[in-house]
Parts: sequence; C-alpha cells; structure tokens
Amino acid sequence: MAMALTMIGVATASPARADERLTARVPFDFVVGDLRLPAGSYVVSQTSTPGVLAIRSADSRRHVFVLTNSDSGKAPAQPELVFKRFEGQNFLFRITDGYAIEREIPLTAARMERERQVAVAIVKVPLTAQ
Repeated sequence: MAMALTMIGVATASPARADERLTARVPFDFVVGDLRLPAGSYVVSQTSTPGVLAIRSADSRRHVFVLTNSDSGKAPAQPELVFKRFEGQNFLFRITDGYAIEREIPLTAARMERERQVAVAIVKVPLTAQ
C-alpha cells in the first residue's frame, strides 16, 4: 500500500515539474547545434517531444529546439548549463535541472574530432526556476 501511494505521488509530481521553465544568464556567446547565440538571458523548457528541449532568449528574439541524448551521469544538485570551450568558442554540451532533466547535446562529428585535438575547458552557468 505504501509503495502504491509513493508511485501515485511520483506520478502526480512529475508533470508539474516538467512544465517548469528554467532561466540562465549566459555571459558569453555560445553555439547550440549549428546556431550561434549571443550572450544574454535564456529560458530552457521541455517540449512535448521526448528528448527535445526549447531554448529561447528572454526577449523571445531567438529560439532553437535542440535534440538531446540522455546523459547517464547523476544529476547534480545545482541546475546548470554546461559548455565545452575550445578554439575560442563555447558549445552548449549539457543541460540539467538538478532534479529530472539531464540531457546532453551532441556535437557534430567534425567538432568532436577537433575537440580531441585541442585543449577543452568546461564552463558551468547556473539555472534558476521561473
């Protein structure tokens, strides 16, 4: 009986969390897929399509949908955007809400090969619930 109540609690809590929007102030230009976005405030939200996240600028002038892979790592306690920085560019690499979302954005094959050849830095930007 306790297990059933727990399952009901989890099932009813998840949809509300999935609707939550997360915001971040990214202090540098960055690349998502093949799109370059300027520094600024961004809103990250889930879409109705599994594995697809929406990223839009706070002023709604820029919007991108990104296909993501599930990241097998454990979600950190702090919601964050994780960037890989190499050759002077910042590539959005991972998004986590610290709760249920932990998604990785694959780099193109050419960029992955180039990443193997140069020094890569990891940069983290905190996300906040809105």
